[in-house]
Amino acid sequence: MASSPARVVIVGGGPGGYESGLVAAQLGAEVTIVDTDGLGGSAVLTDCVPSKTLIATAELMTEVSGATELGVNLTDVEGDPSSGVHVDLARVNARVKQLAQDQSDDIARRLEKEGVRVIRGRGRLDGADAVVSTEPDGTESRLEADAVLLATGAAPRTLPTARPDGERILTWEQVYDLTELPSHLIVVGSGVTGAEFASAYLALGAEVTLVSSRDRVLPGEDADAAGVLEEVLTRRGMRVLARSRMESVTRHGDSVTVTLTDGRTVEGSHCILAVGSVPNTQGLGLDTAGVATDEAGFVTVDRVSRTTARGVVQRLHRPRDRHGGLVAGGRRQGRDRGQRGAPPVGRQRARQDAGRPRRLREAVLPSRHGHRRRGCGRCAAGQRADPPRLDRGRGVAHRRPAGPGVHRVPLDERVRGGGRPQVASRLTPCSPRRSPRPPHTSRQPQTATGSTPR
Repeated sequence: MASSPARVVIVGGGPGGYESGLVAAQLGAEVTIVDTDGLGGSAVLTDCVPSKTLIATAELMTEVSGATELGVNLTDVEGDPSSGVHVDLARVNARVKQLAQDQSDDIARRLEKEGVRVIRGRGRLDGADAVVSTEPDGTESRLEADAVLLATGAAPRTLPTARPDGERILTWEQVYDLTELPSHLIVVGSGVTGAEFASAYLALGAEVTLVSSRDRVLPGEDADAAGVLEEVLTRRGMRVLARSRMESVTRHGDSVTVTLTDGRTVEGSHCILAVGSVPNTQGLGLDTAGVATDEAGFVTVDRVSRTTARGVVQRLHRPRDRHGGLVAGGRRQGRDRGQRGAPPVGRQRARQDAGRPRRLREAVLPSRHGHRRRGCGRCAAGQRADPPRLDRGRGVAHRRPAGPGVHRVPLDERVRGGGRPQVASRLTPCSPRRSPRPPHTSRQPQTATGSTPR
């Protein structure tokens, strides 16, 4: 009697949710996604996709503005020279939101094609094996689950002294509702999000002031690259206030005032708050299900993203090698020989040992991997040996173990067999490194072209 498919319920329809749902459905699970804001999440609807579209528009304006330097002259409808380029922000944002919605609809069609059920509502845990979905009309439904995946993402961080109103004081999710270009935009936060919006609106023609609490733009990135970016933005007219921490943001009619902790104030028409994100873990019923969180509200997970409640994970875990090493970025990080509980060997050590084959194998490959030198006489006939010329070359040609016996089985037998060949049940000696020439063979005469006749 066939067993019933596993039931997987995913809370959140962003990339962490819908991509996991597709994988689970392709593996035969019965998948249900409970989504609140729209498939694709903030990455598709209000963050990555819209911001990159806005940046592409800003880059195009920058190129058009410099067209005269390349000998491309612009004229108006009457044929008079024109060098000014203006943006219709209402049309730009309408296109941005339409592209994001189209991508969200594509995701919905793909999920429907794969048999994934999508419920529009807010989900919360009802124990560790069920999710309660509350739809917009108040209807509730309880979904039993063998596994629950939390993929609720994050939301813009706000402060009590800087409350967004969606018109003049904005988060990075509300920017795309603007219909007119700000005359003076103040961006609070010099991270990646703040720098993106500041540079984009500067290229669109707005006056921009960037408030940074650190000593430079992009404090978490490479210092040299960040310095070049800040120099370019300053040269183009942006005002950067370094080592300036925001105290409060207030609105007065059609203007906003940003007050700094040192008493200075900055007046502008609009303000974008880009001061980080907070996890969407409120109201999920984590405490009743036994899911622990830290002081900041982030879900506590182990190395494979399992929460403290059995059957509840926060996201898909990375593949784990059966010998204990984690596979990340295409590199196998093994453990030191004889240390079962030791942390994975770092990437830097493998680089330093590039010219030392024995130590390199120990650093990159698990200690019980089973690789042997050719002709050692200790490995099975179907076992893979070390790559040739390893002792004489720098680096290695592979770091991934192969299936047993693949390299010693002819291609036609592999094709006829339809898969992995059988492995001998006992160890047999390896063939020597150089096999002597059979006595019945002899060197064939060379043809005129240098090839051996068949």
